[in-house]
Amino acid sequence: MVKIPDIADSSIENLFNSLDGYELSYSYKGDFSQKLTDSILALSETNFEVSNEPVKNRKKVYFIMVESLQNITRHQQSKELEGFFSIHKAKFGFLITSGNIIQNEHIPALKEKLEKVNSMSQEQLKEYYYDVLKSGAFSEKGGAGLGLIEMVRKSGNKLIYDFTKIDNESSFFYFQINVKTVADDVQTDSSLNNNLTLAKTVHKVVAENKVKLFFHGRFEHESLKGLIAMVEGSIGKSVGSALKKTIVAVMIEMLQNICYHGVDKEDASADKPGLILICEDDIKYSIITGNYIDNNAIEKFVKHVEHINSLKEEDLGKLFNEVILRENKIGELGAGLGLIDLRFKTKNKIETSILPHSSNRSFLIVKTHINF
Repeated sequence: MVKIPDIADSSIENLFNSLDGYELSYSYKGDFSQKLTDSILALSETNFEVSNEPVKNRKKVYFIMVESLQNITRHQQSKELEGFFSIHKAKFGFLITSGNIIQNEHIPALKEKLEKVNSMSQEQLKEYYYDVLKSGAFSEKGGAGLGLIEMVRKSGNKLIYDFTKIDNESSFFYFQINVKTVADDVQTDSSLNNNLTLAKTVHKVVAENKVKLFFHGRFEHESLKGLIAMVEGSIGKSVGSALKKTIVAVMIEMLQNICYHGVDKEDASADKPGLILICEDDIKYSIITGNYIDNNAIEKFVKHVEHINSLKEEDLGKLFNEVILRENKIGELGAGLGLIDLRFKTKNKIETSILPHSSNRSFLIVKTHINF
């Protein structure tokens, strides 16, 4: 089913474009269980390995991720108060953002603590850290802000934060640390900005589309294993193992679709960047992918989707066998099977939206839905 792009589709394309220039991005919104946070950290370690990130940088980023995730879990009082986490790898470093709902009455004390840490030099921070440690003036909620002090010390940057009012009782607290991974004398670009524009853009799209998590980047084998673990960790405990397997299998098929049809936004590049979103509402999981497609390939792709969507289950089986026989002969098994398999596994029609981008590129959104 090819449809006219709606506001939600445009927001997905805007998210994709906002991440242009970032080598890797992922985000999660929801209940931060220990299993989920472990999966987020494991995915990061995997991507450090894939990108050959220097050990020194890995340690700094990993520490700040742990502190940011702990900041969410400390203040996560119930599943209704969902937390938010995102990480973006730029050419010159990382942007690490966490967020959670906070009671307005607690804002002045927290703001004072943040400003105090931001006002100090590295030497003052070191002295303050040991003073606090000696005095024992900390609590389960991080009363003395030891983690805040260490994040500033390790990153070499000030804390970036904002309180966005929700109502008279609560606000959403955004908290970001930028970790520069190049020498201090290297000039960086706007990807390591000192504001929360990107994080808020990401959070807005995540909220609008009821996204549990998303991943943006180049989909390599090792990264996919970590991503699968993260998806499994984000799926609710009430979901049975059979449904979990279906969700993961559909996700893999859709990522392969990016590999088959995806292109970079410029002709000169061989990269195939993609975006995948896992969404959840009261009745279904939705898996959405976004990538650029060559305009010359659109008509064939659209006709293929429309044909698959028009078939009944028994006719899908016949088409599946025909494609296997045909593609075995030409040595390209798999390229024509993915969309057929998606219809089998989801038992729902495939939705696609195509948003014009340039004279030779369009942005392709593919959506599948798996009912509970």
